Amino acid sequence: MKITELTATPQLIKFTLSDEELKTKYGDEIEFWAWDRQPLDYYFKMASGGDNVEAVMEIAKSMILDEKGNPVMEENQVLPPDVAIKAFNMVISTLGK
Repeated sequence: MKITELTATPQLIKFTLSDEELKTKYGDEIEFWAWDRQPLDYYFKMASGGDNVEAVMEIAKSMILDEKGNPVMEENQVLPPDVAIKAFNMVISTLGK
């Protein structure tokens, strides 16, 4: 197989946060989208990020998207911490699979 056969344009995939804690608190499942492939520099930033919370937050902001592929956390628009952390962890758990 040639390595070029493994390249593809990233596609949006839908994620659903459906744990009971969030459903009870917010009244329903929470849907968001992310790219099925992330830029390689994200992997390096996450691996070397360590205590650099600002760098990790910038990556999280660029990964948690709406159905059109736009970041949902911009400028003064932020998610509740419990939702943001669970969404980010869900995307991270799919990387490389």
